[in-house]
Amino acid sequence: MLRNSAPRLVAAIAAVTLIGVPTLNADPAAASTPSVPGTQLRAVPLTPIVAGPAPLHPTLVPAAPRRSSSSGSLHAFSSTSTFIVNYDAGFNANPAAKAAFQFAVDQWSNVISSPVPIVVDAQFSPLDPGVLGSAGPHNVASNFTGRPIADTWYPIALANALHGSDLDVSGGDIDASFSSSFSGFYFGTDGQTAGKYDFASVVLHELGHGLGFLGAYIVTNGTGSVCCGLPSPLAYDRFTSSNGQALDQIATPSVALGNALTSQAVQFSGPQTLGAGLGPAQLFAPAGWQSGSSYSHLDETVYGAGNPNSLMTPAIGPNEVIHAPGPLTLGILADTGWTLSNQPTLSVASARIVEGNADLRSMRFNVSLSSPSATAVSFNYETRPGTASSPVDFAGRTGTGTLPAGTTSTTVNIAVKGDTTIEAMEKFQLHVFGQSNANLGASTASGYILDDDASSDPRFGIGNASIVEGNSGVRKVRLSITLSKKHTAAVSVQWATGTGTAVAGSDYSAANGTVSIAAGRTDAVVNIDILPDSTSETNDYFRVTLSNPVGAGIQRGVGVVTVNNDD
Repeated sequence: MLRNSAPRLVAAIAAVTLIGVPTLNADPAAASTPSVPGTQLRAVPLTPIVAGPAPLHPTLVPAAPRRSSSSGSLHAFSSTSTFIVNYDAGFNANPAAKAAFQFAVDQWSNVISSPVPIVVDAQFSPLDPGVLGSAGPHNVASNFTGRPIADTWYPIALANALHGSDLDVSGGDIDASFSSSFSGFYFGTDGQTAGKYDFASVVLHELGHGLGFLGAYIVTNGTGSVCCGLPSPLAYDRFTSSNGQALDQIATPSVALGNALTSQAVQFSGPQTLGAGLGPAQLFAPAGWQSGSSYSHLDETVYGAGNPNSLMTPAIGPNEVIHAPGPLTLGILADTGWTLSNQPTLSVASARIVEGNADLRSMRFNVSLSSPSATAVSFNYETRPGTASSPVDFAGRTGTGTLPAGTTSTTVNIAVKGDTTIEAMEKFQLHVFGQSNANLGASTASGYILDDDASSDPRFGIGNASIVEGNSGVRKVRLSITLSKKHTAAVSVQWATGTGTAVAGSDYSAANGTVSIAAGRTDAVVNIDILPDSTSETNDYFRVTLSNPVGAGIQRGVGVVTVNNDD
């Protein structure tokens, strides 16, 4: 760390709103009236990060070229998030500083996607000597509808994006202050800094913290704990480890957590980050805890000046220009929950096959992209047993797959073993992970092995269905339940909605019941209510499962209902 005379960046959570948290032991002087009933506000001290020395030679990490939908590129896109910046009088009086700030904002708007505008309150005014600026999420939220992980805190801009609407309309989403009294800034955006500190790089870095590149863990007197009265970690914390041990599995507060945070071996290992193909992200975790710098940055010694991933290291020097987040930073933000707008979505679809009586048959899982990519997309996969097991029913497998640039689909083939045993339908799963150059959509698919061995009893089967959700009014989706052949007596089977990416109560109404098919007939219908909404989202699905047959067996026991978005 440089001495106090060196200029500093400041990464900060200026005022944290805890949405849905029980009463905290907060200092009453630090609290304010919550904008949503039941919320609790709490101020958090600013935490500095230092500026480093100049690199041996000027360095430039250029901004990614902006591509519009008319560019003809393979994966064309434009800004898919709206930033609203409330500039104060200081910025309005300095057009060059304002233009550099807006340049940094435009870089973020071009790579992250949000249906909710992201509001930044920007101040340009005198700060303490040596302080370049500060920024951070205005508040955080937990256990809102749409959150990926329960009991986890999300910066409010990300929480709004995941929820689909503004959870706290009382204020902005990111607080940002920068020093108007510091004379060493370069306000141009051409990278020709002439020995000064690049203001756009400083802003780009600090907005990264405001979007969620920060952890909640701190170390005090050797003891690690969760900062600021939060009862559980931030989303960032959920993907971190020290020497292979997940930090969120270490007791807090504890000396063990403190030792882990200062181990010099802390990594961020989320699947999107690993998908960058650079291994786990090495975090800054010196043996002596540095408040505001430790743990919430990438390691400067690994990602030094000029490295494409150098934006979120704890120091920046004069003549060091960083105008792009870098693949590791984007992977980290994607793992915390952000959708990256410059990448297609990778998904795997379920598959089924009739097993046969002998030898091996190949079950083909389709792995697809939502749109072509200008670069190759790679991914890892593994099989997981279910009612079908390996090696009895299928050949378990791990491996990697690639979709070359310009393509949208490939297959993963899993060998299924035939037999002559009369049995119910069996299934296993294929899990996709560790992708590069793509967001991850449906990561797990089921492989259904259908029995074809002779039986004197008829067998139930349930079909698939799809429906457009609509914006108003409940719609009903119809699934057919059929018998493989007529029976001389009435038969019945129970059915129930189950798991999937669609959410019961929001996308459809959970339901169950019993279907009876009269003697001499072979079909029946199940109706399920589909709930409308006007939220732009991906297509979702849920399963309907058959069980407890009476008078017949089950041949195909799972149907899939796809709810297509129309917003």
